[in-house]
Amino acid sequence: MVSVKILHGKCYGYRKIQKMAETVPATIGNPLYHWTHLELLRYFDITELLSPSTATGIYEKASALLRTHEFSTRSIIRKMNVEIICTTDDPADNLEHHLKLKDSFEIKVLPTFRPDNVIKLKIRRNL
Repeated sequence: MVSVKILHGKCYGYRKIQKMAETVPATIGNPLYHWTHLELLRYFDITELLSPSTATGIYEKASALLRTHEFSTRSIIRKMNVEIICTTDDPADNLEHHLKLKDSFEIKVLPTFRPDNVIKLKIRRNL
């Protein structure tokens, strides 16, 4: 089992891929197994199955591609035929980045209202 700290915490790069590669073979029959390999094939043209023995090669190929203009964030979004992106925004956000994107990116990026900081309550307990 892979620690949540590795999947969602401060674990980056090759170490995260290696840990995922240790897990993926155990997901045969689960949509995660098929989805992982479909994404590797569709976007990176990687046909190898992700496993501990293939993780290094897959990581190196994907990393090299991600350093090219063709695999910039915007290029990947275009390649995926994304039509709209909705972000999660604090009510106090000034949305300056949305305004910049409106003039420089053809795909709509719209804010959504996330009132977490408005409705958080501090409960003081007087004992």
